[in-house]
Amino acid sequence: MDTIISVRNLVKIYKNGIRANDNISFSVKRGEILGILGPNGAGKTTLIKQITGLLKPTSGSIEVMGIDVVKNPQAVKRFISVCPQETAILGDLTVYEHLYYFGRLRGLDRDTAKAQTLELLDEFRLKDYSSRYVGSLSKGLQRRVIVAQAFLGEPEIVFLDEPSTHLDPVSRHDVWSTIREYNKKGVTILLATHYMEEAERLSNRVMFINRGRVVTIGSISEVKQLVGDYIGLRLSARFSSIISRYEGVKKIKQLSSSTIEAILVRNPSILRDVINTLIDLGAEFEVVAPSLEDVFLEVSR
Repeated sequence: MDTIISVRNLVKIYKNGIRANDNISFSVKRGEILGILGPNGAGKTTLIKQITGLLKPTSGSIEVMGIDVVKNPQAVKRFISVCPQETAILGDLTVYEHLYYFGRLRGLDRDTAKAQTLELLDEFRLKDYSSRYVGSLSKGLQRRVIVAQAFLGEPEIVFLDEPSTHLDPVSRHDVWSTIREYNKKGVTILLATHYMEEAERLSNRVMFINRGRVVTIGSISEVKQLVGDYIGLRLSARFSSIISRYEGVKKIKQLSSSTIEAILVRNPSILRDVINTLIDLGAEFEVVAPSLEDVFLEVSR
């Protein structure tokens, strides 16, 4: 896969002195999904606005599809599409009209705009609402319309900024499935999200940003190494004194008054001994691996 986005030494300092992005460098390969993660105020949305040409950086370079975005921000717009964090709608249009209208704004002819609108209504499960006014819909349905809208015009790159906001669990999984299908068709996706499950389900790689800097970037398994190569055992707190005797137990976390999580080094021999002891004692336990949420908490400190 060739590089489709290249960001080098990107800095954005606002007039009030806030350094939103601080020497950020990374690249995105064609056809991948890159998850962009970090706490509120980390600089995710500022980064997306600069890559899409909506905000001029203080310094640094951005290339998208070989185009210098800093020098020519308008030229890149025909290749990209954005689902913004805010759900901006035209409430007096029906769902069909809303998608068709934005398809025409993207330069589609009437027949193509109609065909793509019908396709998106089906793929994002909006057919039953096609004649409803967007302003009358729930926030979750409005959000699905905005996410669907981002795929009009068959863009090469789609930027999704918190696409799952207001979605219920079933709708969220439906939208994830549709996003994966578009990715399989070759669409490159940058996904800014607070949902760790969303990032883990969709992303080929993830990039953690904190205080405007890239903390780490890599595959899911690679970034999990930030919190250590360990295995967790969740079990009743009454076994705390027994399990703490083992040399391979790094620490014991009190999850509640009745539950603990023992953190063990990833050593097959030690793990086998601990598990055999717990089985002999009749203990019920759950084996847990490091999660993206663990990484999020670690890098957000």
